[in-house]
Amino acid sequence: MRQALPLLVFPALLSLGCKGSLNLGKGEEPDSRFTADVYVWPCIEKGADTGSEDTLYNGVYAFDLALEYAPDALASQTLPAPGSCQASLSVFPIDAGASGVDIPDLAGDPEWESVVDVGVLAHGSPGFYYSNVLENQRSCQTTNDVVGGGVALTNAGAITGARTPDPGDLGAVTVADASGDGILDFGEVTEVSWEASGWNETWVQIRQERDGEAWGTVTCNTTGMESFTLDASVWGELSETLPVQYINLYVGFTAANTQLPDEVQKVHARTRTIYVQVIQD
Repeated sequence: MRQALPLLVFPALLSLGCKGSLNLGKGEEPDSRFTADVYVWPCIEKGADTGSEDTLYNGVYAFDLALEYAPDALASQTLPAPGSCQASLSVFPIDAGASGVDIPDLAGDPEWESVVDVGVLAHGSPGFYYSNVLENQRSCQTTNDVVGGGVALTNAGAITGARTPDPGDLGAVTVADASGDGILDFGEVTEVSWEASGWNETWVQIRQERDGEAWGTVTCNTTGMESFTLDASVWGELSETLPVQYINLYVGFTAANTQLPDEVQKVHARTRTIYVQVIQD
């Protein structure tokens, strides 16, 4: 039997954006970004027999899909160099940016399908479509249960056919604070480690939030690493005096590729598994 461990806090990320102008989408940069974000938390697989060991694994806490459309003007979400950190870097899709435009020749909202489900991406702002597919479900499904085989756009104008890549493998994620009490305070030196393979990028983000919005973030590129230390240099990018409600720690794992569904417009497709731990509330 599968059993979930205690509740984590998961913030709402959706907000509105701005209207822009349409380009032809023939430049070098991606014209759209299709993201499947699977948030995970610790779950337990009970041993089959009395006396057998339980297994700790990452179960699905929530699942979002987002599509950003801004031909030749997609906002960059490039991570800093491996091993370095950057304050105020946006890594979550909340709009399509100032150049976002609605997908032309599309009747209605974009539609998607996975191996296990189908749905519609709701229009949030110009060029931005979003769905909370599983909102704070706190299930113990695995990432592969939800997005294995990818999520495909089945009705999205010229970018119909774009599909998110298969996720990599993710084992244990461990967060060890200096005091060892499992309650991580602002500024506390913290060691984050993980077992993972098959991902293009990994990253760690500390995110200060109020009413579901980020008031301060610092994001560190941990690609190629198996652990990372949140020390004074990382915490120093944030302000302890901000009147935030939550300080969350995200450990992200990204599988990504670039596709040309219509042989012209480039779609940056990515599947991300994001381990979430609340540091302070």
